[in-house]
Amino acid sequence: MRVMIASVARFTQPSGICRYAANLALCLSQQPAVTSVSLAVGAWQETYFRDLLGAGAKLDLIPIQIGSGSRGRNWWYWNDLPQLASKLNCDVMHCSYPVPVRHAGFAGRTVVTVHDMYAFDFPENFGFPAVLFNRAFFRQALRASDGVVCDSRETLERLVHHFPRFTLKKKASVVPCSMDFDRAKTRQPASLSWSMTSPFVLCVAQHRKNKNVDLVIKAFAALKSSDQKLADFRLLIVGGTGPETAGLHQLAASLLPDSSVVFTSGLASEELAWLYEHCSLLAIPSSQEGFCYPLVEGMYFGARIVCSDIPILREIGSPACLYFDLEVAPQALTDAMRRGLEAPQPDYGTTIERYSHGSVSKKQMEFYQELGSKPTR
Repeated sequence: MRVMIASVARFTQPSGICRYAANLALCLSQQPAVTSVSLAVGAWQETYFRDLLGAGAKLDLIPIQIGSGSRGRNWWYWNDLPQLASKLNCDVMHCSYPVPVRHAGFAGRTVVTVHDMYAFDFPENFGFPAVLFNRAFFRQALRASDGVVCDSRETLERLVHHFPRFTLKKKASVVPCSMDFDRAKTRQPASLSWSMTSPFVLCVAQHRKNKNVDLVIKAFAALKSSDQKLADFRLLIVGGTGPETAGLHQLAASLLPDSSVVFTSGLASEELAWLYEHCSLLAIPSSQEGFCYPLVEGMYFGARIVCSDIPILREIGSPACLYFDLEVAPQALTDAMRRGLEAPQPDYGTTIERYSHGSVSKKQMEFYQELGSKPTR
């Protein structure tokens, strides 16, 4: 089987979608039934994808020489991707997120991964009229696909809620994101030299409304003011900028003028792994997620984890995580953070095994095989 994975996206720094595509390509390349894996990315993404893939990856990374703007990217998916997949004699064309792809010109099977239903459940993340384009592209991706994989049961349920007839016509299944635990390495971030000597609470999230980064800042400020022993603690927020960035910086400056809130982004995977391993606590306060890479990664590296009590985080996480009620946040988060800092080292047991390359690649291959050799449109 020959597989083409397309992940040409706007991101100039690693994101969840990028990590998903890289890990999917890596785990499929280890499957005996897969004879070749091609991963198409934007030319502006090449450097960080090579970092995510690591040396010796047995796959073909294809940098696409187009502009990084939305118009150029969408046209490439619509017009060029099917031709590229056909030229490479691929059996499967797998889009790593919903895009306006078309099936004309490609005789194999088209698969799309749905990570979340933000465009329908959380339109504030996009604003108007951008959300209308996102919804249109989402619908086109569903029409063009032979099957859909979702990162979680929660995402699949939301997909069925909004498109109840989809699963009557086409296949949909849950295939979680994977992580290459065997290749996991750590390296202290050179740009954060203070992290060796100062304890810190970690939050890994883009600056978007559903991530509730403002709750972490408020809860951390309340925690510091209530306990002199935490005077040296810092809050480290790792994530790309977004609609909430300006407000988050203003909030941090007003509540914690001592500069104990640090914003950063663009870290290498080894540097992020080091932060998971050395943080005093990992805070995940999201109100909505499709999956949650930081939760899986935090469990693997043994971090104490506090997260919002929502279905998706219960599904992905472990009973050893500490959950708080968003309805009474930020006070509930402050209390949970205090308990987390005092808690013993957690034991996540076998929870992370279902996200290993071996487990995920097996599920993904089973899904490809269920689709059969002919498109089901």
